[in-house]
Parts: sequence; structure tokens; C-alpha cells
Amino acid sequence: MKLRFLFVTIFVVAFSYSQSIFVNPITGTNPNTSNPYTIGQTINSNITVSGIGRGSGIAGSNANDRYNANNWNSVGFNNLKYFEFTLTPNAGYEINFVSFAYNGQASGTGPTNFAFRSSLDGFTANIGTPNAGGTTINLAAGSYQNITSSITFRFYGWGASAAGGTFSINDFIFNGTVVLSCTPPANPSGTITVTPSCGSSSLAYSLPSANTYWQTSPTGTLTTFPTTSPYVVSSNGTYYVRNFNGTCWSTGTVSQTVTIVNPVIITTQPANQAVIAGSTATFNVLATNAVSYQWQVSTNSGTSWSNIGTNTNSYTTPATTLAMNGYLYRVIITGTAPCPSVTSAIRTLTVTSGPCLSESFSAVTFPPTGWLQTSVSRSTTATDYNTGPAAATFGANNGELTTAMVSNPTELRFFLGRTTNTTDKTLTVEVSTTSQASGFTTVATYDHSNVPSGSYNQYTINLSSYTSNSSVWIRFVKTASTTSPWRLDDINVYCGIPCTSAVISSITPSNGPVGTQVTITASSGNLTSATATFNGISATVVSSSTSQLIVVVPMVRLLHQEIWL
Repeated sequence: MKLRFLFVTIFVVAFSYSQSIFVNPITGTNPNTSNPYTIGQTINSNITVSGIGRGSGIAGSNANDRYNANNWNSVGFNNLKYFEFTLTPNAGYEINFVSFAYNGQASGTGPTNFAFRSSLDGFTANIGTPNAGGTTINLAAGSYQNITSSITFRFYGWGASAAGGTFSINDFIFNGTVVLSCTPPANPSGTITVTPSCGSSSLAYSLPSANTYWQTSPTGTLTTFPTTSPYVVSSNGTYYVRNFNGTCWSTGTVSQTVTIVNPVIITTQPANQAVIAGSTATFNVLATNAVSYQWQVSTNSGTSWSNIGTNTNSYTTPATTLAMNGYLYRVIITGTAPCPSVTSAIRTLTVTSGPCLSESFSAVTFPPTGWLQTSVSRSTTATDYNTGPAAATFGANNGELTTAMVSNPTELRFFLGRTTNTTDKTLTVEVSTTSQASGFTTVATYDHSNVPSGSYNQYTINLSSYTSNSSVWIRFVKTASTTSPWRLDDINVYCGIPCTSAVISSITPSNGPVGTQVTITASSGNLTSATATFNGISATVVSSSTSQLIVVVPMVRLLHQEIWL
């Protein structure tokens, strides 16, 4: 069968003085599994083709060395049952057809009627007289000449006596010529220069002309961008210039490969970090197009910055101290020139000594050891607690819950919730430095105006005004005309280390002019982070240690000394 196809091909070529422009001998195992099938095809370099495909009305059927299908059992012509071929000439080219030749075969129950048609008339008129075994169909008519756009041919079949009856095209060839559809202008010469910038590049052509155009492919036909103006691009790729004479494009181009340098883009900013003293804190940043990273810290609220860390997108502090509380961190990310560096958002490090009191009411005993309560109970009902297994509930009209003693508190955090009951109720938070039973002062008040209905929310109260107190009690007090409860859970009190005054044993010299270096010695306390002012004017610190601070007298008379620790 393949030999017969070869004979037909040679005959057609010799007879018409044409050449094959699209041919496929169709070999291999079950070609029907591809739709369309393109393996093994040979085409003219100036056209593109679809391969051989099939319409939705038929189904592929396994057979080797042929493109086989079944379901041809329509009584009459069916416009969904066909094999199909599409040929498209490249820009500036045209197809002049001579013939279509094929070999085929049908099973005993396969189709008995066939039609070959084209998209030129919407597949309405038959071309030639196709049959099951194969023939050559003449395409030399004028309507199939000078084809400059896509054309589709369909091979229809019908009249099979069973749905399983098959028909296949075993091999095929389109004969003809592919020629230029016009006389192309001379190919461009010259060179393209690239001026890169961040995120784009500007292209310039050394021989600009209103008839030479920028293109994104070697066969492009855009006339939007003449080379008389630079061409700005923002994507990697190869770019071209091509001449156009009004009807035809040059066959050659001048090209230049461009690599765009893209800017650094921070996709995830660092986050604030809060840690307990002695642990480390890690700041992370995510960025695209990054080459290097430089982390920085400010110990003076952003007045100045110091380089720290290594060249990674992550920085981990050393073991933190309370003195590092409030330090600021940022990272400078460098990209590829000419893109500039990008600085991240500034983030804050919070260092605490950890909760000095933490209560989630997990113990069955209530109130917790050292606490006091009046008309407050422990509830294990899931709707009452923020985190299991329990919470404190204020289920009477009035109630009180008082913590055990804490020392030097800096902050109170707790979760507070209420029901959807609309009767107003109040919960006050009070602090006493006198005793667990008296001397309380209200520091915060919660009611229906600032606590959402039917939900739990976390609240924070600043207790820094009590940091110097070694004995502090915190009390939660409900006042209401309703038994609708307040729910209290996950209470944490954070404590700091109060400032300890140093005892100054000597100031040497005790007087002198501006610029005098003064040594301040302490018999107790710590002068490592101390500063000194003279009549309210800050002195320059030369050095500091646990017991000694050396400063320079500023421009004031040395009448009074104040040491601030």
C-alpha cells in the first residue's frame, strides 16, 4: 500500500512539475490516539499545518500504519464526520495547489460514500471523486491558487452498515508550490543597541527608517513601531527589525537578544517580634530579584543605624536582654544594577521577662491558688472559654476575681467575652499596691460599648506606672442588673525589672570649664547604660562600666550635677 502511494506521488510530481508541500506516510502503532496526528509529517518551510485530525462525529479506532476511525454509519451526509487538514502560508507567502493524493481502506461494514470539500465555500461543494481505496484529486482550479491565508480540507464519509465499521487514510500528500506573494524589499542591515534600565531596556536601531519596523518575531508584520523611535521592552527575548515596502516584508531581519534587569520587590515584609529575655528573635523578609541582604539595627529610635547579620533573607538576634526592648530592625536588599537597593519596613523588637502570672483556669481548683473570688465560678462549657479546658464566668449580678500578688508589672493581657444579651453590664479592671482586699484604683472599664457581642477578644492594659511596685494585685469586678455573664480567660501579666538607682561615691573633678572630662564612680548600682546631664544639658559619654561613667562637660557652668540612671 505504501508503494502505491509512492507511485502516485512520483506520477503527480512528474505530471504537474510541482512539489510536495505537505506529506505524511502515517506509520507506527495506533496513530488514531492523537487528534490531530502530526508525527512523521514533512512540510514546506514557508507554511504551517494542522496534521490530520478528525471531526467530533467519528471516533478513533486502533490500527497500525494508518489513521483509522469508526462511527461512519450516518444514512446521509453528516457534517460532523470527516478527516481534516489545515494549511496556512507564512506572512508574505502564497500556496498554489496542484493536487491531493491519498491511499485509504474501509472495512466490510465501513462507509461507502465520500466527499472532499474545502473551507473556501464553507464546505458546500464537492471536489473530485474520492473513494475508499485512494485516488488523486485535482486542485489546479483557480480557486485554489494564490492562497494567502489558512485553508481547510475535509474528507467526509457516510453510509457505513455498522457503527463499528472503519475507514482510514493510510497516507496522503498535498502537491503544489509555496512562493512569495510579492517582491520583498532588501533585508535590513545595521545593528541594534540596548540601553538597560531597571525593569526595561530601550532598543535603538543604527539605520532608522520609517519603512523599518520593530518586531517581536522574525516573521512579524506589525507597523506600529517604526525604528525612527527607540523601542522600550520589559520582557526577556529576541527582538527584530524588518523592512516593509507597503505590500511585502523583507525575508531577513536584524535581531538582538535582550535580558531585562528587574527591580527588587519585597513580597513579604519583616514582622514585629516579641520575645522573652534570654531567647532569640528572628526577622524574615521575602523578596524577588534579590542579590544580597544587609540587616541593620537602631538602638536609638531610628536616629542612626548599624549593620548587623549576614547576607541572607533572615536575621536572628543574639540572646536578648531587657535592654534590647524597643530596638528597631530593617534590611537593605540589593538587586542587579542598574536597579537600586530597596529598604524594608522598620520593625520593632519587644523584649519582656515573660509572664510573671499566667492563668488559663486549667486546674480544677477554683479560684486558683492565691486568688480570691466572690460570685465567680469556673466553667468548662465550650461556649464559655477562649481556650480549653475552662474559663472564669461572672454569672451573678455582681462579682469579683482578684489575682495573686505580682511584682513590678508592665502589662496585662486577657481575653474577655460576653453573650448576645442586650442588658448592659460593666467589668472594671482595678489595681492595688496596698493589699489584696483594699486600695484598688480603676485602670480600665469594659461594657457593651467596647466589647463586641457574642465573641471573645483580647485586651491589653499598660501597667508601666506600677513597674516600680513590688506588691501589686489586679481585680476584675462585674457590676450589673443582669446575670448575663462576663467570660474571662487566658490572663497573662508581664513584669519588668525596675530601674535601680546607683549610689554615687565620687565625682572627679567636682568643677571645671566646658570640655572637662569628669569621672563618676558608683559604690552600688550599674552605670553601664547610664547618662549624665549638667543643668539639663546631656553630656557626651566617653566610656561606661558597671561602676564608672566618664563624660565630658557640655557648654554650661558646672553649678549642679544630675545623674540619670
